[in-house]
Amino acid sequence: GHGEGALDALLAGLADPASDVQEAVVRALAKVAVRGEPRAVAALCVRARDLNVVTNVAVRRAAARALPEIANRGDVQVLGALRSSLDDAADHVREAAVPALAEIAERGDVQACGALVGRLSDRSPGIREAAANALAVVAEKGDAKAVAALVAGLDDGRAGVRQAAARALGKVAEGGDAEAVAALRAHTRDISLAVKKAVSTALALLVVRAPHALPDPGDDVPRE
Repeated sequence: GHGEGALDALLAGLADPASDVQEAVVRALAKVAVRGEPRAVAALCVRARDLNVVTNVAVRRAAARALPEIANRGDVQVLGALRSSLDDAADHVREAAVPALAEIAERGDVQACGALVGRLSDRSPGIREAAANALAVVAEKGDAKAVAALVAGLDDGRAGVRQAAARALGKVAEGGDAEAVAALRAHTRDISLAVKKAVSTALALLVVRAPHALPDPGDDVPRE
């Protein structure tokens, strides 16, 4: 059919030696291909993880961004490609792969969570923040490794990362989780107002089921 012909033409275009052409083709595939179309998904997986000199960073980034547009949630091939992209040497590719993985992974996907936990210590603050946001969506409630990594994220030098870690803890930690609650309490006087707000929201979520863990009203009086 007409759609098939368009798809064939685009897939052929991926072989073009010019990386800007490949990038344009990847973007077009995301718009044209039917969700789950096996050839398009396979081609994008190859481009996302292709560390060949022929494909430049922009192509890999475009492929990582395009995969959630056309792949089905839980697609094993795509999850593998995006986990590879999370280890890409280029910040731009890792930055695209983190939210893409969050869209494709099912909640509780152990390998995806492990890969995202690794990105919480990424050299790029934007990626650390994105990883915390992604864990809020992908990690199973009570996932001990995710909770430990997010608790560590509360000590990040960047306020955006601390805020994302606090928000994610509110979703991932179990109600009454002593470690998470203690870590959040330690940040109720964070220098960033946004972090303070995220911390108090997370605490409100986590101490609901454990009334005995609520602070004494006198606790909040600033000490001179």
